[in-house]
Amino acid sequence: MKKQTLVILAICASVLVQAQDLAGKWIFMKSKTAQFEQMWLNEHKVPALDGGPAYITAETSNPSAVYKIASSQMPCLEGMQNGDTWTFHIPVHKFKGGYVEVDLVLGTKPSAPKYFVVEYLDGKEWKLSQSDLHPVPENPALSYNVKCTGDEHYHCSITQTLLFTKPVCRGELLVRLRAVGDYACNGGSTLTPDSESGVRILTYGYIGAYSRFAGTRAPKDTTKIGWFGNSFTFVNAADFILKEIALSEGHYLDLRVGTYPGARFRSHLSFKKSLEYISEGGFDYVILQDQSTQAARYGRDKQKDVMDYTKTLGDVISFFSPGAKLIYEKTWAFSQDNYGGFGSYEFFDSCATAGAEELAAKINATVSPIADAFALARAERPDIVIYSTDDHHPANYGAYLKACVNYLTIFKTPFTAEADFALDPEKCKYLRELAQRVVLKVKLAR
Repeated sequence: MKKQTLVILAICASVLVQAQDLAGKWIFMKSKTAQFEQMWLNEHKVPALDGGPAYITAETSNPSAVYKIASSQMPCLEGMQNGDTWTFHIPVHKFKGGYVEVDLVLGTKPSAPKYFVVEYLDGKEWKLSQSDLHPVPENPALSYNVKCTGDEHYHCSITQTLLFTKPVCRGELLVRLRAVGDYACNGGSTLTPDSESGVRILTYGYIGAYSRFAGTRAPKDTTKIGWFGNSFTFVNAADFILKEIALSEGHYLDLRVGTYPGARFRSHLSFKKSLEYISEGGFDYVILQDQSTQAARYGRDKQKDVMDYTKTLGDVISFFSPGAKLIYEKTWAFSQDNYGGFGSYEFFDSCATAGAEELAAKINATVSPIADAFALARAERPDIVIYSTDDHHPANYGAYLKACVNYLTIFKTPFTAEADFALDPEKCKYLRELAQRVVLKVKLAR
């Protein structure tokens, strides 16, 4: 039986180039397959599905590589090997240089390429991103920005801000992800691309990559943040939104994001990638997001294992980052499965509040009151959709609200900018103001 190799590249990209014009965003679903299928199969590129002329290409030197559509919706390249690339082409007009934010998410199976670098074309020179750059242990002459896990569900989030120093007139900004070395996630020392190896672009609300023009002002400080959670963080990219909001306020976030569908705190204590991030240390803040009902269950039933795993995870983080401030996310109540088994929003919310406060106190963490903000948004603006269609995960505006609350919990100062992650500006303004009321107790001027 052939070794299976699959690299899952969750990609969407967008850029603000003039007057906040969106160059492109990619969110794949079955209803949109017809928009890109033939172009992908014949020209090996995917046009932006939302908002502009940008596109994505994938290139390989493997003559037996195959371009296909996986699961009726996902562009896939089978046969990926050392040196192969995925490239974002972002059209610009009279670009004078500046910062461009690029965020990526990778998921891999065991025999996929283990290491990747992020590069960008600045003038005529391909530059290697210096953010989170490490030597490859198997060959220190090589470097990587991205070390994959070998687990297709543990998505490695990479958030970077790249400085372009050269102007581009009527051209493209190019950012690429390139495989380096012949090392596989499962420990193999030789990549052998075959019909079961590949890269595909994810679906279901993942904003696995995002790129935007971020101005010319250098950030005034850098804050290193670890973030450990599950789909309540990665669906619709609350982590990427947090970085955009912070950068618009002048703060650069050096993020390490570990997420896995349905992960609990006990999960992160066994996930290799989570433990690698934690043992790296040096965090200023660590955000902790448990499975969606754990705090409420503890608030109702005082389940000992919930407290034990919360305390153990907090202790391990504090050992490697003794100066880190912990933030415990109080996640929102939802209607799915009879309100998570609690019977009503109100009871769910009250149990989550009691549980989160006690659990956070045990590890000396600050509570990020996301559930309180969700409850207020439900009451005041039912026209703003904060829940996904499953009445459980965050919709775009739910992820945005979560990011706003986390930002204020960390920096404790009102918003001065208007970062909106290419969403409706009026709705985002309301959500920022709501978050300030909840976290900072700021009253709205009437």
